[in-house]
Amino acid sequence: MIAKGLDPKEERAAIGSVPTLNSFYHDYYAPHIKLRKKSWKNDRANFNHHLSLSFGHRQLNQIGPSDVQSFITKQIFAGCCPSSINV
Repeated sequence: MIAKGLDPKEERAAIGSVPTLNSFYHDYYAPHIKLRKKSWKNDRANFNHHLSLSFGHRQLNQIGPSDVQSFITKQIFAGCCPSSINV
């Protein structure tokens, strides 16, 4: 890192400032959808019962495409209809 001109302390601080999915949802997304969507209560229930359990504790930059695909696959094997998994 130092050879690339990067300060390791600054890099750690930047990584630490990335919100978790739970904090992003509650601090930014939920207030936004409450004003714009009639079905915001459904979105909240789906988040709390599915996404929060799987990804809520993780920082946004730590959730990748393979994680999402794995989540979708588990939901399908758990009996969810593929068309009900809005991605």
